[in-house]
Amino acid sequence: MPKLPFNIISVSGEDPDYPAEDLNESSPESKGWQSARFCEYPQELVLEFLTGVRIQQLQLLSHQSKITSKIEILMGSGDELSRAEFQHLGHLSMDDNQRSGHRAQELKSVFIDASGKWLKLKFHKCYINKYNLYNQIGIVAINVLGDELNNGQDGFNGTMNDDPFGAATNNNPAHKMSEKLNDLAFDLAFDRATADKIRSINSAKADCVAREDFQAAKALKNVENQMKAIGVQLAKMESQKQTAVAREDYDAARTLRDEIKRLRDGVDNRLAAIPAYKEFVGAYNELDESGGGGGGGGGEGNFDKNSVSGELGAGRAGQLVGGGGANEFL
Repeated sequence: MPKLPFNIISVSGEDPDYPAEDLNESSPESKGWQSARFCEYPQELVLEFLTGVRIQQLQLLSHQSKITSKIEILMGSGDELSRAEFQHLGHLSMDDNQRSGHRAQELKSVFIDASGKWLKLKFHKCYINKYNLYNQIGIVAINVLGDELNNGQDGFNGTMNDDPFGAATNNNPAHKMSEKLNDLAFDLAFDRATADKIRSINSAKADCVAREDFQAAKALKNVENQMKAIGVQLAKMESQKQTAVAREDYDAARTLRDEIKRLRDGVDNRLAAIPAYKEFVGAYNELDESGGGGGGGGGEGNFDKNSVSGELGAGRAGQLVGGGGANEFL
């Protein structure tokens, strides 16, 4: 399922150091959104998509100690937000995180089938713990997967998916790999430039496989593996560069900038030696310029078996904590 870009266009309140707009993109440096101190509940966020969309999966990464007890999910449609009609899809119950000592962040992934233009998230009262001194809630990252409605439809379709994996399951190995690249854990492991590059290489590789150009596919696979190997290092260096700039250590910032450029140039040079990649990127850019490119069965009010949860370590390196990477069905 493709990622659906969105913008936070409405928020009931925010901590100035953790604005809601930080949720528009996810990366290892993302701090996410936190409610204002001693706020009133429920708190609300409204996500607006570029066009009408059909959502199939929603992923939410919660703060490790500033945790909401429940999240209601509503889908809205209409000509404009002020007159939008929202329909209640269900709710998610969050864990109080005591078993991890408030060191892990809970990742909730829910499979739904709903169409519209706006997604409203309503957060209920927070859990009280010794780390949440100001009774706040926090969401570190949001990821939405689904399809854009190309025919201009943005009307609501709120049927829940009886088979939560029906739309997402595909036995094609290349499809399964591209699915992993759209997962929230992937965005939190790599910086934006690295993540986009890996996705581009993976798409070109899949194109080569479809054309049975297996030599080019093998070459792209090797470059993709190299990019993944250095990707975590690049994310760390990007963070260190920002820290150096913040403390006005410009010599360190320049050194990090140059090393980052050296590593990225090395990958670009390898890609330049693969004609199939250049052809793929050129064809994609032409399509994009011509406007042809693209950017559940539970009970009432409860996602029930349509929900999947896991926990990400506080470092957010993309590894599941405590569950051994296994999904837990609610």
